[in-house]
Amino acid sequence: MKNNFVMNNWLRTAGILNCCFSHPFYLLFAYYIVMATGLNKEIETNVYLIDILPFMTILIILTGIRFLIFARIQNKLNLSRQELIDWFIKINIWSAPGLFIFVMMLMPIEGNVFGFIFIPVIFITGVIIAPIILIKSLRLAKKLKNERT
Repeated sequence: MKNNFVMNNWLRTAGILNCCFSHPFYLLFAYYIVMATGLNKEIETNVYLIDILPFMTILIILTGIRFLIFARIQNKLNLSRQELIDWFIKINIWSAPGLFIFVMMLMPIEGNVFGFIFIPVIFITGVIIAPIILIKSLRLAKKLKNERT
């Protein structure tokens, strides 16, 4: 199958970073894991700063799991690994607005502000972004299946 878009290595790297650090639900999940395990610093009363390295590591692991599931689902289409990576990036580019949430989570956050401001923003962006990514993935499978038959 001919690839309709071309990604150079810089664009592919930026796309993978976007996939890792922008999906709102996975950001929230990783944040809660870091907070629950105590990998944070209490700066003031009820103001916390998460440890960046475990937070980013959890997000990278979650992205790897997401890619493996994506590759397993799309396995029937006989795509090369490079094509799978490119399609994974193209589908997940819609989560780019979540990068703002990622940056906000790296700052010291007061507990009440997180609950009243961050959580609604995360859920609203997640409810918008997650179905788009799912629909794009399903359309890709259908499109590629039709092209191969």
